Amino acid sequence: MKKSSKPKSKPLQILSQDRIPDSGDQYLLSTIVNSSFAKAQWNQAESELLNFLKINRTEDTVSRANFYLGQIYYYQGKSKNSLNSFMTSLNDYPIESRQWIDEVLEQFEIDTKANE
Repeated sequence: MKKSSKPKSKPLQILSQDRIPDSGDQYLLSTIVNSSFAKAQWNQAESELLNFLKINRTEDTVSRANFYLGQIYYYQGKSKNSLNSFMTSLNDYPIESRQWIDEVLEQFEIDTKANE
């Protein structure tokens, strides 16, 4: 799948529970989200989230981390990875994930037409 050259217009989305750090896993995830992710430092945020997910986490935490990875991949133009990540978060965050899945599929359709 080719990376897209179209500018991404959808704004970043941070879930409410990650805006203010709590403790434990939530604190660690919030720290990543409110630093490299919020600053659009995609490679750093991707690396931090992938390292974060190497340790067993709760299902909800894994879903939230994948929700953010989906956005990172979207902005990196990695449609397949983005779609996979949003599919992982879909059960726990159906409304938010569905909006991004629709955006990724729309972008994929645009890219496919451009490559014909």
